[in-house]
Amino acid sequence: MISKYDLVFLVGSIEDKYFWSVRELILSNNTDLLITIVPDTLQLKHNKSSIKPHSTESFLLIDNSNFSFITICVIQDICSVLLLPTLICIDYSDIKQALIGRVGSALFIESRIKDSIKLFKKILSEHLNDIILSNSFILINSYDYTVDASDASFEHMENISEQLFSVIKEDSEAIWSSTDIQKLNTEFRVMLIFTKN
Repeated sequence: MISKYDLVFLVGSIEDKYFWSVRELILSNNTDLLITIVPDTLQLKHNKSSIKPHSTESFLLIDNSNFSFITICVIQDICSVLLLPTLICIDYSDIKQALIGRVGSALFIESRIKDSIKLFKKILSEHLNDIILSNSFILINSYDYTVDASDASFEHMENISEQLFSVIKEDSEAIWSSTDIQKLNTEFRVMLIFTKN
């Protein structure tokens, strides 16, 4: 009997000779959602339209210069909103709907809370073309567990989300949430995962 896996992360390089074999093995095991994370190399930057995710898969292309750290943060943040208490609940079906059958990327900032709005606006501006072309967004705010963000977190999260909503298309899908029990390198992290069909 074949085991069924709800959520699997595959991290690797498309240039690795074993990558495609491992991917096919995972998909053949009746996986409900495979999140495949690969470095956004020069080859992919100019040929993203050639990536065809499986009907139960999402391809996330991550900045090659900081690949390992961003990948760890993406996995940590997705798992945190599924497994840990959150201010606004995101469940597995929300994540699946935003990602499945799509190609996308992820951006993040880590900073002090007081600097976060300015830095998030800056990163949105730097990646505006890719964001405008996307139609599905997952926005995850994480507060370090040592920060007492309980009173200000909802207002702060609204301010962060308003920056995103000001640049995306009106018919875009967007889900967002927040957790305050992660251990971060600083006070706050915002992770933006954006995908398109």
